[in-house]
Amino acid sequence: RTQMEVIAGVIRSYYDARLTAVELDAAVQAMRSAEADLERAQTVRSAGLSTDVDVLSIRVHLASVHEQQIRRAADLDVARAALNDAIGLPLDTAHALTTALEPLNLPEGVLADYEQQALSERPEARQSKLATSLAANQAATARSSLLPQVAAKAVFEADRQRFYDRGGDNWLISIGLRWNLFNGFSDKARIEESKSALRQSEAEQDRASSAIRLQVRRAYADLRAAQQRIDVTKASVTEAEESLRITQNRYETGLNNVTDLLRTETALFEARTRQLAAIHDQRVAATMLELAAGTLSADSEILN
Repeated sequence: RTQMEVIAGVIRSYYDARLTAVELDAAVQAMRSAEADLERAQTVRSAGLSTDVDVLSIRVHLASVHEQQIRRAADLDVARAALNDAIGLPLDTAHALTTALEPLNLPEGVLADYEQQALSERPEARQSKLATSLAANQAATARSSLLPQVAAKAVFEADRQRFYDRGGDNWLISIGLRWNLFNGFSDKARIEESKSALRQSEAEQDRASSAIRLQVRRAYADLRAAQQRIDVTKASVTEAEESLRITQNRYETGLNNVTDLLRTETALFEARTRQLAAIHDQRVAATMLELAAGTLSADSEILN
């Protein structure tokens, strides 16, 4: 269980750092786009198709994007340090994060299969089953104290004056019966105590099984939701890019104002951010699902 939790912690920290890095790249790209818009606005103003208000509005937008870029850079430093902490390395250790933040191609799994796998593979499930078995054995041992105990004993003895003759032998067979008829109800008290312990252990096993199945369902739902979000945000980014291209062209010809331009710029940046977040959530949710199912290891397919 500890090994799986460590692996899951490293994976989450890795993709947190990876997400922050690509968000920084997106902020840099938005910064370049805003700078291009500023040049475009200055050209349009020089042509007499706009006023200084448009230029000032884009400068404000450019400052806002620059602020986000600074924040993303700071978040990246913290995320890299958190990754080193999860691995157990000095916080300033440098890494090249080479795994691309791209969607996983996962087969469609069945929730019932994941739940059944978790109930058989999770260390907590095996531990609760073992505790219930131990309690059942203790209850059976306590009940056996009320039963009569029969003991048999056999002895054979051979005595010889010489190795081959002048000898005799004898034998003994005995059977004993021990039955505790009354000892102050202590046996009955031990039986009731063992029964109570068994019922408690069974209840804890049922509670652990329910908690495990709930964790599996939560991870399964998060994974499916992340996969659906990836499809939605992919289309949203494509539409936002096309909308920005059209708006920029119309702004250059005076058919759109600066508000439309800034709105489409912001919409594209937010769409890209949501798409990256969805991919990150899918990667993490796939990890959490294997953790919940008790199958997470360093050789898991989700790491490839």
